[in-house]
Amino acid sequence: MIYGNLYTKEMVYSTRENRILYTEVMYTKSDASIYFEQLQSLTKKDLTYMFDHLPVTPAGEVGVKSISIVECSKGKWESDCVDVLCDMIEESKKLLEYVNLGFNDFTYDNIKRIVSKLSQCKNLRELYLDGNKIGEKGLVYIFKSLRGHPSIRKLSLEKCNNEDFTGDWVYHFGEFVALTPSVNVVYVNGNGNKTEDQQSAFIKYKRELIIRN
Repeated sequence: MIYGNLYTKEMVYSTRENRILYTEVMYTKSDASIYFEQLQSLTKKDLTYMFDHLPVTPAGEVGVKSISIVECSKGKWESDCVDVLCDMIEESKKLLEYVNLGFNDFTYDNIKRIVSKLSQCKNLRELYLDGNKIGEKGLVYIFKSLRGHPSIRKLSLEKCNNEDFTGDWVYHFGEFVALTPSVNVVYVNGNGNKTEDQQSAFIKYKRELIIRN
């Protein structure tokens, strides 16, 4: 696992050698992960470093199975940082199963670029984009982009509203549920109090209702 739970730029750079040594251990495995949490100044240099050191599986596939970048550089994601993140997703698209990019204050334009890449990850099972103020337009884009995805089971979009909703997203949510048989749990703006079993039952009901009509 490539860890980045650090709080200053100096600490990140002073531990680079240790991170290289640790990721080399993971090169022979197919379950390598990238994990960054609450890093206040995640830079293009940090992301490029990780991109340049993505592990290679025994089968020769480049990339990681899991990317978790949570509460990093809030409100300060530059376009070139998003570029590198998208490149990392593109490189890992055959392997990627789990992505958590919650509470990074991504804009609609950021999310649009990221989700465009994630939609190509055919083994993606869980996606968490909570706490990014993408509004209704962002929700609609996500549902349309992931509609019919072959393997996604859980999608979490809690606290993504930064505007009044008109309700248009509900139609696209319905289409997403009806046309994506793999999906089992979807959390959207405040329904996170439901258990996963309740969510699963709700999704099944919605799917049957939509298909029947």
